[in-house]
Amino acid sequence: PVNSFDILPMSNSIDVAVRDGDDITALHEWNNRLLQFKKKSLYIINIARDVEILEGKYDGKGLFHPHAAVRTDFGIAWVNKQSAWLYNGSRIIDMLSGRNGERLISQSVWSNIVHEGDNTPTSVGYSAKYKCFIVDPNADETALNHAYVYDFNTSSWSGHPDSIPDASSHGRTNWVQRWDGEAMYMDYNGVFHYFRNDFASVEGSENWLSTVLLQKILYLIVLSARKRFMRFI
Repeated sequence: PVNSFDILPMSNSIDVAVRDGDDITALHEWNNRLLQFKKKSLYIINIARDVEILEGKYDGKGLFHPHAAVRTDFGIAWVNKQSAWLYNGSRIIDMLSGRNGERLISQSVWSNIVHEGDNTPTSVGYSAKYKCFIVDPNADETALNHAYVYDFNTSSWSGHPDSIPDASSHGRTNWVQRWDGEAMYMDYNGVFHYFRNDFASVEGSENWLSTVLLQKILYLIVLSARKRFMRFI
């Protein structure tokens, strides 16, 4: 009826893994597909026709927190302890896998980057201006203001020190996208901040991993250790 809320008939429903002991954490839509995220797994449902069809269940690709997934120009992107993922409408892409199948960031390093606790949530955002996927490892930690960034233009990861400043003492909100494509968030003092797509100096920071991008492959370098490059391919 006019000026009424949408009415969804009971016939337009599909039971997806009921009573499995897992919680639904988020719902996203892309290319006539409904992505139902649970903590441990992902269900992809085809909603292009009158009858919904469950296309598949994907274990290990779940979502622990709704702020760890975001809609991009290329699909739905999200992170968990296993990896960073992108669903482009036809398949799920491992964003930490290189052209030859090599792991761009080791499992041990990545599992320390991503936090799944409610008090230390990892939050992600998307900048349409820079075409990049932003990972804030711990949105509740004001001292940890470094971001990991995936550039869709180059299919590469990089570290961005001091790119998510925070003027408060209680952390940051989830990311949103402004009308002009800028990725932004707010600290708990009510101050808005924009993602800084630059590489600030991190000299003296022994705990931060700087990055060097060579032909779209990520090499992690501990700043406290001296490295020598003998050859560039």
